[in-house]
Amino acid sequence: MPLYTERFYVYLSEDCWRKLPVFKPENLEHENMWIMKEAQCLRNSAFSFCKARSKGQHIYEAGSIETLIRIVDENGGFTIIPEMHLDFLSEAQRKNVRKIEGNYLSQRRISLYIRKDFVKERMLNTIIDSMKEFMPAQMLSEGIRKYDIRL
Repeated sequence: MPLYTERFYVYLSEDCWRKLPVFKPENLEHENMWIMKEAQCLRNSAFSFCKARSKGQHIYEAGSIETLIRIVDENGGFTIIPEMHLDFLSEAQRKNVRKIEGNYLSQRRISLYIRKDFVKERMLNTIIDSMKEFMPAQMLSEGIRKYDIRL
């Protein structure tokens, strides 16, 4: 069951941001790219719009989005952040966020997988109701926004 779709954004250092008022991935080949460690799903999206691991000066790894943002703020370059993290940025940091333009993987779909014999419909609807409380409505799939789960 698709639950929601989350877009990815590029978080640029202030120096990089001043050079690029309109974000185009191909213009970042001389900037440092900071990404999540191997097991993180944001890593694939980062490589998708860079088209190759070798593109850019260096690729560094960190364990959390917050760490990546601090590294970019201190050392320059750019990273990928998910839409849900935008609310955690300061006003100054929000100015460094850009949409990813072009034909690049710039979103992820979050789904709930259940077995056919799973019968805890009430529990699933409690989870969905909780999600509706804190998630932006435009991110939720249409089925989740309009209907309860029926097994």
